[in-house]
Amino acid sequence: MPVRGPAQAFPLGMLWGWLPCGLVYSALATALASGSSVRGALAMLAFGLGTLPNLLLAGMLLARYRRIAQARLARTVSGALVFGFGLWGLANAVQAFRQ
Repeated sequence: MPVRGPAQAFPLGMLWGWLPCGLVYSALATALASGSSVRGALAMLAFGLGTLPNLLLAGMLLARYRRIAQARLARTVSGALVFGFGLWGLANAVQAFRQ
């Protein structure tokens, strides 16, 4: 889905924000355990405001270095790293299970 400008990127970014991720689940658990709806809402607001600078920075860096990120070598190295971390996580899980 090629995005050709901010007018197309903004609504897609708003939709993207509704997709769940692991960090959101832990923030939701913290908000649930906070004891009140106001404190839970404040916890989620703090989580959202805390992640916003990182997401904006990642978007700006990707836009700036798009050509590098789309290069075959960068994609291959990125995929190999993700695969390697997955294997490392599985190996640690197996080792922890054996103990």
